Amino acid sequence: MPSFFKNIKKFFSKPDQHTAQPAHPAKSKAAKRSTNRATEQAPRQKSHMDQARADTINATIIPEAEHQIIFRNIDNNAVKIVKDLQRASYESYLVGGCVRDLLLNKRPKDFDVTTGAHPEQAHKVFNRSRLIGRRFKLLHVRFGRDLIEVATFRAAHDTSSEEQHARQADSGMILRDNVYGTIDQDALRRDFTINALYYDVNTRSIYDFTNGYQDIAERKIRMIGEPEERYREDPVRMLRAIRFAAKLDFSIDAKTAAPIKQLAPMLFDIAPARLFDEVLKLLQSGHGNASLELLREYHLLQTLLPQTAKALELGVGNANELIFNALKNTDRRLKQRKSVSPGFLYAVLLWPVVQDQLNKVLANKRIPPITALHEVASNVISEQVKRTSIPKRFSTNIREIWELQFRLTRRPGTKAQQLVEHPRFRAAYDLLVLREKSGEDLDGISTWWTEYQDASIEQREQLVNSLNAKKPSPKKRKTTAKSIPEAVVFEKFDVVEQVKAKPKSRPKKAPVNRSENRAEATETNQATAIDQSSIVPTSEGTATDDSLTEISKEIATEKKTPKRRVAKPKTAKAVATKSEVTEPKAAKAVATNPEVTEPKAAKAVATKPAVTEPKAVKAVATKPAVTEPKAAKAVATKPAVTELKAAKAVATETAAAAPQMSQPAVAAQAEASTDSSASPRKKQRRTRAKNDPRNK
Repeated sequence: MPSFFKNIKKFFSKPDQHTAQPAHPAKSKAAKRSTNRATEQAPRQKSHMDQARADTINATIIPEAEHQIIFRNIDNNAVKIVKDLQRASYESYLVGGCVRDLLLNKRPKDFDVTTGAHPEQAHKVFNRSRLIGRRFKLLHVRFGRDLIEVATFRAAHDTSSEEQHARQADSGMILRDNVYGTIDQDALRRDFTINALYYDVNTRSIYDFTNGYQDIAERKIRMIGEPEERYREDPVRMLRAIRFAAKLDFSIDAKTAAPIKQLAPMLFDIAPARLFDEVLKLLQSGHGNASLELLREYHLLQTLLPQTAKALELGVGNANELIFNALKNTDRRLKQRKSVSPGFLYAVLLWPVVQDQLNKVLANKRIPPITALHEVASNVISEQVKRTSIPKRFSTNIREIWELQFRLTRRPGTKAQQLVEHPRFRAAYDLLVLREKSGEDLDGISTWWTEYQDASIEQREQLVNSLNAKKPSPKKRKTTAKSIPEAVVFEKFDVVEQVKAKPKSRPKKAPVNRSENRAEATETNQATAIDQSSIVPTSEGTATDDSLTEISKEIATEKKTPKRRVAKPKTAKAVATKSEVTEPKAAKAVATNPEVTEPKAAKAVATKPAVTEPKAVKAVATKPAVTEPKAAKAVATKPAVTELKAAKAVATETAAAAPQMSQPAVAAQAEASTDSSASPRKKQRRTRAKNDPRNK
């Protein structure tokens, strides 16, 4: 469309107004491009620093031929920012650690740019930029994922007219440093000489103001200015000195190292969030063990990780070996360009403290181990965040790693697959391997987990089965009785016997031999009735001591030498003797039943199972001897049972004697037994009733 309107304008214009067109338009375009390139190359050759100015500000110019930095190793985005600022007529250089690392043939982690433009002025040059910071105003320029920091030249703030831009605490710490100056003033405001080198991308020369190039050659870290004063301005510089010494394998100058131990407590005034970043730079930059040794040497570890420092000093468990192996493993992963987690680092550093406190809690309190672990973890983390802040995303990971230590060492068996799928399993497994590698006895459980991860499904089942086979069965608590001193003698019915009484063994029933004759069964019944009648109380309801003693002796004798009795013919005298101990109720029952015929009595005897003599003797023998008070009480409280037994015994003997005696003889015998056992008044009544003519 623009070309169309242009042609219309030419069509309506006058002929004398037409400009002469070149013969070859293509050649004119090429000439135009060449002129543009020439204009671009003009400022590239121009530099803000020349030899005269360098002499004025005491700067040493180190040419490319001497320092031999390879230009292609510099980030293109950093070069572009420097050139854009120079096109906007602002002095700009690469500065700091990137120049130092390039001189040491190392790959710089990041590139910093310094310029004479104020942050607000530089912000107008770049569209993809953002102002940050209140204490030190900075500009962040973003190129995709890359972030380049742009800082303004700073100067000392000694004059009172600059109080609104600078502020310093009573201890000497700088609270605000937004006083801007020139390049030579900025060089003197930096911390170490090795970081005060400026690289010009146009001339590719290095400008040195503090003899930092020579200190790099001598591998020395030296503070710019008075060390103690500079440490008081920013106590983090002590940690930076340790980090550079460990990272570059440099030595710290004697004057620079002298005030560190004395001023170490000043780190307690630093924000925990800033100290968290410094800990990661110290221990997760590929030189963890060297940094840890220097921190312990200069008494700085107790200001960052006080609990870990105490554990290392006291040698709690395998703390020294565990942390050494963990930092060594972290350095190896960084060299392989693998990821490392701050959560895993803090989990390892604080694990000896957690393990020590957990053992103490379990020894003093009777609570589940997992509950005790949660309690200890909360205490340890709450103490640590007072010194270095731990973001929640990392503290949650730390807790999960510690909890998995408890679950992984308990031989999970069937739950092994669930643990492998846990998001924090890999980190917990690494800590488990480090623990066993450091000398802790875990019965080879880390090797089992290593094999389980590399095994197939069938092999995993075999590993689980083998693990369950090796798993010891839970030990049952022994319930042993308390040992009783020999001097203490308990009575028969003491409390101890009642609580812990042995179960009584029931005697086995002897097989019944039904082939024996009825006479033998009858005799056995008679012997049992006699034994029972011997403990029947007298008419006054008591038993004598002599009868009880004779019964116990007889039972003991029969128990020792049991002999089978031979059946004897029943006599009237035996029956009469037996009837003397029976009660009146039994006699009355027999007397009032004269209808008991001979066959019925014989049937009753036949239906009753024959009891052998050994059984009766055994039953009497197994019955415990009853003491006199108890026997009297038992006989007194059970008179009805004794009367029924006696009546049953008389009835049985009467029925058994039926084949030998006639029915009148049985009645006479019953009356005689009744008369002998009845009281005198009852005898008189019966005699009157018998002689009464009306009853005849």
